[in-house]
Amino acid sequence: MREHQKIFMLASCFLQYPEELELAVIEQEVASLCHDTVRKLFLQFLDYIKTTALSERCEVYVRTFDFSEQTTLYLTYHALGDEKERGQLFIQLKEQFRQAGFPLVEEELPDYLPLVLEFAAIAPMEEAQKMLSFHKKNIDKLAEQLKNAHHPYYAVIGGCALAIDSFLQEKKAS
Repeated sequence: MREHQKIFMLASCFLQYPEELELAVIEQEVASLCHDTVRKLFLQFLDYIKTTALSERCEVYVRTFDFSEQTTLYLTYHALGDEKERGQLFIQLKEQFRQAGFPLVEEELPDYLPLVLEFAAIAPMEEAQKMLSFHKKNIDKLAEQLKNAHHPYYAVIGGCALAIDSFLQEKKAS
């Protein structure tokens, strides 16, 4: 697994609704990352997990991602809100997933950040770069909101944004 794939898969895992995790395995994966800044940010997030009760992490997660329009994990909401154009965009995104061999279950919207990151971790490089390029502006916006709030999830989204920058630079270099 390439570095960017590992980062995107870890970030997708971190951005799921909180649950007890097998931290020893995850810590090894994070410690093996070559991208120094991403590794440090992810280790910072792991410290948050270790020092915060699961019930509190669940409360923070819901308050942050479910009840705040500024920090929702549904990326197109940042640009379009509930406008009808968002539904049309969903159709295009679902088609991108389908063409890359990643059919979606009906319950999940195609702009959900953990799903986008999971896709980027397993899709062919060109498809992953296309998807991340499309969402980059909104991921950066989300990272900025969390950074300004000194939020623990900034470590994940900020690290992810840095990894996306590096990953998209690979496209330009080739």
